[in-house]
Amino acid sequence: MFPGVREFGLLAVLRRVWETGNPEHFPIRLYQDERIKGWRENYVYRLPSGDVVAVYDDVTERMQAEEALRRAHDELEMRVQQRTAELAAANKELEAFAYSVSHDLRAPLRHIDGFSHALLEDYPDKLDARGADYLSRISAATRHMSQLIDDLLKLSRLTRTEMTWQTVDLSALARSVAAELEAGQPGRTVEFVIASPVSARAMSACSGLCSTTSSATREVYECADGGTD
Repeated sequence: MFPGVREFGLLAVLRRVWETGNPEHFPIRLYQDERIKGWRENYVYRLPSGDVVAVYDDVTERMQAEEALRRAHDELEMRVQQRTAELAAANKELEAFAYSVSHDLRAPLRHIDGFSHALLEDYPDKLDARGADYLSRISAATRHMSQLIDDLLKLSRLTRTEMTWQTVDLSALARSVAAELEAGQPGRTVEFVIASPVSARAMSACSGLCSTTSSATREVYECADGGTD
């Protein structure tokens, strides 16, 4: 008999099986004495001769593997929590920065738009058609810039936005950019080749990103099924 069987808890089971004759399963436990140490699973039987035997399965390697897996899981979970906290802090800083920048940009944009309207309204007799057209474009550009700022603020809040799938009309986006470029540079002759229909499934926030990115584009040469050059 192993010297550590009493502390192991198996001795009481051996006695009970010897008294009742009913086999018992002794669940996995850590056995340790002066010579050996390991995890054992025991099955105790009483033989027809009256002798009681315990058949054990050494599950030490399995238990060590499970313990290593638990430690790896705990470490991974801790790292995920740490990275999540770092990402949340970074997103918060990004949102604060975006809000600060947008606030600083809006004031001069309002001034530019306001003065453009003032010139159009107060000095119509001193402006020729070209001058009035320039001021109208300046005013439209400031409104467009204000919209871009709003879109960038929305992008900075993506982590708190519920994502929903929707169809994005890429051809329509390309046509809107082309029209904007033509209006901004009427003296240039550029041919736009835009395939239709070209669409994609995207999350609502991602579609906003597509719209913002396309609005910021300054030179578009061709948009077709193969992509954008």
